[in-house]
Amino acid sequence: MIELHGSFARTGVGHGTDRAIVGGLLGYLPDDERLRESLVAAESAGVAIEFKNTTLRGDHHPNTTHITVKHGDLGAVLVGSSIGAGRIVVTAIDGFPVEISGAYTTLVAVAKDVPGIVASVAGALAEDTVNLATMRVSR
Repeated sequence: MIELHGSFARTGVGHGTDRAIVGGLLGYLPDDERLRESLVAAESAGVAIEFKNTTLRGDHHPNTTHITVKHGDLGAVLVGSSIGAGRIVVTAIDGFPVEISGAYTTLVAVAKDVPGIVASVAGALAEDTVNLATMRVSR
């Protein structure tokens, strides 16, 4: 389910927001020529897409969407906004506040709050020669 808030709800489909969001879910970049046909591509891939206009509670950017994705028994809820020039910011994942721009590869890990867990995650990434540029830890 893709819920469009604010100006997205008023003008989203006419401005191609529906195709852009679905294209993003399919992994397309903002300048990808396939964006125009992303709804057809999703349907061909067996991805069910449903749009709904909504009014989100709280303070949200006018170009915000609330996306619920499901695959079998797994699912996630994401809140994100289009902030212009092909840039986005994800502000929540499963109700947890985040600030993800999409400019870099991002790993979101949920773990028990126990001593040593951050070192364990960093160590596992280092073993695979992954270099961390930035790390944000929250409770």
